[in-house]
Amino acid sequence: MKSFMKTTALMFIFLSVIYCNGYCQIINVPDDQPTIQAAINAADNGDTVLVKGGTYYETIDFSGKDITVGSYFINSGDTSAINQTIIDADSLGPAVVFQANETQAARLIGFTLTHGSGELVDGLKYGGAIFCSGASPTLDYLYITENEAVGLGSGCGGGAFFVNSQAILKNSIVMNNNAYYGGGIRCNLSSITVENTVIKDNFSISGGGIMFRECPSSFISKCIFTGNQAIYGGAICCSISSPVINKTTCFKNSGLYGGSLNIGVDSDPRLINSICWNNSMHSGTVCEIYLAEGGNSILAAYNDIQGGQDSIDDEAYGMVYWLEGNINVYPEFTDSFNADVHLNPNSPCINSGTAIFINGTDTLSNIQDYYGTAPDMGAYEFQEPNGIYPLPAESLGNSVIVIKDTQTGENSIILTVTNAELLDISVLDMLGRTVEVITHRVYGPGVYALEIPATKLRKGAYLLRLSSFRVSQAVKIFSF
Repeated sequence: MKSFMKTTALMFIFLSVIYCNGYCQIINVPDDQPTIQAAINAADNGDTVLVKGGTYYETIDFSGKDITVGSYFINSGDTSAINQTIIDADSLGPAVVFQANETQAARLIGFTLTHGSGELVDGLKYGGAIFCSGASPTLDYLYITENEAVGLGSGCGGGAFFVNSQAILKNSIVMNNNAYYGGGIRCNLSSITVENTVIKDNFSISGGGIMFRECPSSFISKCIFTGNQAIYGGAICCSISSPVINKTTCFKNSGLYGGSLNIGVDSDPRLINSICWNNSMHSGTVCEIYLAEGGNSILAAYNDIQGGQDSIDDEAYGMVYWLEGNINVYPEFTDSFNADVHLNPNSPCINSGTAIFINGTDTLSNIQDYYGTAPDMGAYEFQEPNGIYPLPAESLGNSVIVIKDTQTGENSIILTVTNAELLDISVLDMLGRTVEVITHRVYGPGVYALEIPATKLRKGAYLLRLSSFRVSQAVKIFSF
């Protein structure tokens, strides 16, 4: 690595965003502070609480601070750190609390949250592992398991509870949690986003995976629901709620009134590019979607739904908008017995979705990261190159320019760092295979030039991947 060098060059790509203004300190647990909560108490907005692997028997509260609390996963990208860094609430309440206007700049990254018992409010329990009220944090790379929200015969959100929130939950697993309403997740008066998340083996009466109540515009994308159980909505239950459900797979959930979806009063969910298969509670029956009360509807387009339109039980209560692109063909999963819902090469769901779907003035689907002639139905793309997606530039911190010296033919990356942080930069071929690892280290503020050997980057197209903390982006570059 060299300091900035002057060179005649052709600029290919520029990406810029700043994570925080001013100096951001890192507080290490347990080296600097003995507990995670003590580190949070010592932190200021923009700081990072970095937690060493181990089991921490505590419940934590972000206390209104927009900080990052993360395991060593944010340094290494090694997912084993998620399983090895555990917040165990020991049935003393939720593992994590957000209730003081935290924004999406408040980040919880890379933990296992377990044995949470929820927040007690008026005799009821809310949010087994995560209680989020009037806050909108970013929750990333979490394993939320073996939590419950049960009190006096009722409770909401076995894994997580959101109220008055615009939280983001992504790249996570919500598994083996239970509550009366929303075995995995319960949302009230919120517009949350759930992306790239597996919601599995949760239990409730209503909404085995997720229950929405008075949530006008939540968004579910690239999620997998499997093994969840409920009477009303094995995977998802909606009451006065209209989520958009896009590129999602519901398989082997168990619901008596709607294996995939139970749609209550004044609810109008939109289902696009998704797979709903084998979700009925009783064998021999097919009830993928159930419209439970009046004043509701379901819009379905470009889905593979077992039983087709006949699998929707509306009992004359609501409206069914069965639009273009829907099919009723076995989706050909890789391993149905073990609920591996990757697609086989001969799956009818490959290239059967739609990138853009507009309903009236609402853009319900705008997918750019797909392979082939059209997006595939369901959570997984068949030809997904190691999960590398061209995310928008605003996802990245700092800035990078890719250049080629016209005299020597050498390629360089000019990296501008605004705040000290660990960065990974690598080059991949168009199949997602690593060609060259450029760097993996912590950089202080400054400008750097990192060389890419010409022998490693011959003529053609490549992906440049820049990772900052838990954010990873791949962008196309060209060598000539």
